[in-house]
Amino acid sequence: MSFILIEGDNGTGKDTLALKLENKGLKVVTYDSRIKQFEKKAKKLFSKDKVKAFIEYNYTCSDFISNLKTQGIVQDFVLVRYWISTLAAAYADNIFNEDKVIELGKKMAKELEKPDLVIRLNCNYHKRIQRIEKRNSDEYDDKTIDRANKYKKISKKLRQISDYKWEEIDTTTLNEIQVYEKVIKLLSI
Repeated sequence: MSFILIEGDNGTGKDTLALKLENKGLKVVTYDSRIKQFEKKAKKLFSKDKVKAFIEYNYTCSDFISNLKTQGIVQDFVLVRYWISTLAAAYADNIFNEDKVIELGKKMAKELEKPDLVIRLNCNYHKRIQRIEKRNSDEYDDKTIDRANKYKKISKKLRQISDYKWEEIDTTTLNEIQVYEKVIKLLSI
């Protein structure tokens, strides 16, 4: 069993990739109804309350994966977004300063279930905004270049404090099938 984490900012292709992996037979923990309840609750909140709820969501996901491992299940598991996204967004949205984000990141990297592989999707700013606008979601997405730059900056710092294995995939010029094929090669499935 492998625990695969998909990370990246809004509009980089995380959910599209997760759905394709689910169709391949991997269990997407993010879509489990028990986990989805925590995510929905967090998305309805604002500012520090929202970040606190997403931190609780991250611990719930970690416990869920840990329980699956102890049951001896051999299926590979995928999680879309984890503490890295939570803290990067908290910094990019000016909720926590950099010192607080790094402090929390160190704590969560030690306490939460460690992924076997982090697949971090990224794309250039203009393509990301185009994707966000195309999906026309009801959720609020801050589309400013300043937020995008802050998210990118702190994500690099958060990566440095974890001992996770990371693979970066730039989705700017790739379609969803090309991204999926790259990931399948990485996972050797």
